[in-house]
Amino acid sequence: MILQLFSLLIMPTELTMAHTEDAIVQLSQVPVGPYEMTIWAYPGIMRAGSIHYTVLVIDAANAEPLDNATILIEAIPLSGQGDVVSANAVQGSDGANPSFYETDLALKEEGTYQIKIVVQDPSEQVYSQQFQIEVVSITSLKIILSVFSILTVIIIVWFVIESLQTWGLNGSLVKNKEAWSKTQKRIRSISQTD
Repeated sequence: MILQLFSLLIMPTELTMAHTEDAIVQLSQVPVGPYEMTIWAYPGIMRAGSIHYTVLVIDAANAEPLDNATILIEAIPLSGQGDVVSANAVQGSDGANPSFYETDLALKEEGTYQIKIVVQDPSEQVYSQQFQIEVVSITSLKIILSVFSILTVIIIVWFVIESLQTWGLNGSLVKNKEAWSKTQKRIRSISQTD
């Protein structure tokens, strides 16, 4: 299992178009013109790669979801390096929540991004809202996980060796041969009385 975990950590990563359950609310019921907008981002730890956005726009007047809008999500790197990444969010791709607009942005570089959400309602009025995210390098996470995995393996091996010595199950690991022979005699005498 440790070997499999280690091999997963050293394998190259690819962009994925799926999201997980660890969503982070980026904006919650924020006013955008006559609407209120809530935005979730997946995964919770923003790693370089694919980041999934889910947007819900509610009409503030009647508390009904806004349907048939055009929603553009744009990621602008604040470092000035890298390209602006944008995509249109599609409504109804989540069968359980047909009013949600969803899309993925492939942010390949680590750093701080300005995320701009542009909403064009059916009457062609345009509204926007912005927030910032921090994208971390997947390499640094892999290094940290690799170090912890190696430490875990070392501790497990140490526990196994100590257990074998403590229970007298492996004579080749015993440093004191005289103590080992006494332990073996005690084990034999205990097993013979049983």
